[in-house]
Amino acid sequence: FRSKGEAREGASSLYSDPVAFFRDATHPTQGLCTILDNALARLTNGDLSRPAMQRLDTAFGGGKTHTLIALAHAAMQGQPLAEHMTGIVEPERLPEPNLVQVVGIIGDTVDTLRETAGGAAPKPNTLWWQIAQQTLSSDQQASIQARLDDASAPASGEFFETLFGDRPTLIIIDEIAQYLSRMEAAFPGVGAEQSAAFLMSLSTYAAGKPNVAVVLSLASATNAFGSFNKLIGSLKSTHGFTDAQAEAIVADAQKSVLDVVNRTSEATTPVQEGDLSRIMAKRLFVSVDLDAAHEVASAFIETYRQAGTDLPAGANDPQLHDRLVAHYPFHPTLIEFLSEELAQVESFQGTRGLLRTLARAVRRIWEAKLAFPLIQTGHID
Repeated sequence: FRSKGEAREGASSLYSDPVAFFRDATHPTQGLCTILDNALARLTNGDLSRPAMQRLDTAFGGGKTHTLIALAHAAMQGQPLAEHMTGIVEPERLPEPNLVQVVGIIGDTVDTLRETAGGAAPKPNTLWWQIAQQTLSSDQQASIQARLDDASAPASGEFFETLFGDRPTLIIIDEIAQYLSRMEAAFPGVGAEQSAAFLMSLSTYAAGKPNVAVVLSLASATNAFGSFNKLIGSLKSTHGFTDAQAEAIVADAQKSVLDVVNRTSEATTPVQEGDLSRIMAKRLFVSVDLDAAHEVASAFIETYRQAGTDLPAGANDPQLHDRLVAHYPFHPTLIEFLSEELAQVESFQGTRGLLRTLARAVRRIWEAKLAFPLIQTGHID
């Protein structure tokens, strides 16, 4: 193996350079391909049979950030990326460059208040105001300024037509539950409710508009809000809430967003547990020798057969050979172990943290010239 760290630039260039991103860093999981195909089918081909609003349900190693970056690159750059996106989407799905306008909102970091001109009191930093900043010029905003400044969610089709016009538009809202929680804390009784009402109206409008696609990220039930304790701590420190008050606000906001997205969007999990090894191998190695993978898998299966009943039941799984090949050069139990153990660490950053952990392990094994046929849990320092 040759570490990509020896041959490529830093991780930041992988994310900002669309060619390097798809060529060197993207494994085409079924979930990622489905999300891109659905969104691009609407934006490029006007396919109303595809869901207008998709939600990314993610747990540990969910690939959320990677999927959202893939969407943005594919929508903005389009056709020139066709050869680098083989196996991810069909070429005819990709738009011409700069045809699609992409709106991005990062819900866990965006301010809940925005400054206004003339020293007037700050106004709510609503979803509709944020979208307008990215789709309309100052002159265009002036014609609907009253609606943009209103804390009540707009619902008319005319308002949405003003926001988007006929230009294909991809709307990405990351960490929507965190945003609603923070809005509810800032504007009790209306913040989450009005944001949820806007999402409902947006979904209804997009469903009948073939060139609009909406993608939301939402933490899974096992990892609600991504960093639940961090959100609770933030609400306590910024608003002086007690634990009970902060948790009640988060619960109300969660209900508001779930009521909407469960009814109006289609859920897809970008990365399943079985995808993690392939993603790690894609990022850490220039190439993986499949002939060696089959040879090593056969040797492991023979060793397990000879051990008889001294090993767990999974060692006799008739599909284990294929799993060993699919996860090579990692043993399947390594990824399972790290996923379960590291996911319990509050500050751990999913796939990125797993990638850093394995990169250090691979570097240590390589530098020590350790002849391991597969990297297993016991090989982690």
